[in-house]
Amino acid sequence: MTLLAIMASLLPAASIIPVHGVIQLSANSSRVLVYAKHVRWAIFGRFASLLFVGGLLAHSVLGSLSFGYLKPLIGIWILVFLVWRRMKPQLRIPPKWIYAPLGIVTSFISLFVGATGPFIAPFFLRDDFTKEETIATKAACQSAVHLIKVPVFWSLGFDFTGEIVFLATTVAAVIAGSFLGKWLLLRMSQKRFVMVFESILLIIAIHLFGKALLP
Repeated sequence: MTLLAIMASLLPAASIIPVHGVIQLSANSSRVLVYAKHVRWAIFGRFASLLFVGGLLAHSVLGSLSFGYLKPLIGIWILVFLVWRRMKPQLRIPPKWIYAPLGIVTSFISLFVGATGPFIAPFFLRDDFTKEETIATKAACQSAVHLIKVPVFWSLGFDFTGEIVFLATTVAAVIAGSFLGKWLLLRMSQKRFVMVFESILLIIAIHLFGKALLP
């Protein structure tokens, strides 16, 4: 989410979501590699089973849209997430069948707002998951979501080669970040992590939304 918000300040609006998808595919895939033994594959299977349905629905809508709305929408999305976290902080142990429709919804909205991690996170903060299983299983599911994006945007005419330098450097950075993140996870308390994460998101959301309102 933080990466998406920063990209919204650096890249043309039409490039944000497709480029973010490639970067996050790399980031999440590397996290799956780092935490491979912790992935709950049964949950992943349910989530990934109907992703293409959401992708096809989004493809039919995306072709008729302009992308000028994205930056303020990303800011609103972050603010909604932060408020929602406070009001609905947990889904204790969601039933496993729910991950199939969750996959459809996630693959659909990911092509419009990019970062669906905050949306699906509560479904992976299960009481029967360790923190490693939460990270690993969520990363596997998000990898599948981002994998859907590449052919969708390619078919809509987006030229990924136009951002090849940005992609190459950022992909290398996020892969290194996955290994650094595993090292930090062992040394940071949950309370400290949540405080820093929410503070950064709030600042970025206000910046994006405010920028859209000001002349």
